[in-house]
Amino acid sequence: MWEDKPLAGERITVLGGGVSGISLACLAAKLGADVFLSDARVLSADAEKKLADHGVAFETEGHSARVFECDRVLVGSGFPAQADILSEVQMRGLPVVGELDFVSPWLQGKLIGITGSNGKTTTTSLLGHLLRCLGHDVAIVGNIVSPLAEIAGERHDFIVAEFSSFQLYRAHSLPLVGAIVTNLAPDHIDWRGSYEN
Repeated sequence: MWEDKPLAGERITVLGGGVSGISLACLAAKLGADVFLSDARVLSADAEKKLADHGVAFETEGHSARVFECDRVLVGSGFPAQADILSEVQMRGLPVVGELDFVSPWLQGKLIGITGSNGKTTTTSLLGHLLRCLGHDVAIVGNIVSPLAEIAGERHDFIVAEFSSFQLYRAHSLPLVGAIVTNLAPDHIDWRGSYEN
C-alpha cells in the first residue's frame, strides 16, 4: 500500500515512544517519510524491533539536537504538553502535529469518536458491537484496542474510536460523522493543569 510514498522526502520527528508514538512513526515511514523518534525513556525490545523493521531511527533516555532536523514534529498522545523539548520545538517555529490530525487523512470509513472521563471503553465497545450486529464492517480502535494509525489505509464502513483528552488536545481537523462525550470529571489535572483547562 502507498506505493507512491506520498510523504517521500519529508523529514519527520516523532516525540514519544509509547504505543501511539511507535505507531505514528511506523505509519509515517510507510508513507515514505524519513522518520526519527525521540523519547526520554527506554523503549521496550518489541518497540525497538518494530521501529527497526520500519527503518525508523530513534534515540532514548533524552532528546538530542537531531529532534529539530525535520520538517514537522508529530507528538504521541501521552507526550506531556509542558515538556521542555516541545517548548523548544515550538520556539524554533517547527510545525507540531498531533496523532489524530496526522492519521485521519489516511482513514477509510465513517469515523465516530468517543471521549469522556469515564465510560469511554464500554461505550466504544457497545457502539462497535451494535454496528456489527447491523451488518457493518467496523474497526474498534483507540485506547481500547490499538492506535488509530494501525488501521490507516484499511477500508471499513465505520471506525469507532476511543479518544483520550491527551489525543484531543492537539486535534484540530477530525472528520467525525458522530461524537459522544460520556461525562467530564476532574481527572488528569497533573497533565491539564486545572479542571477549567
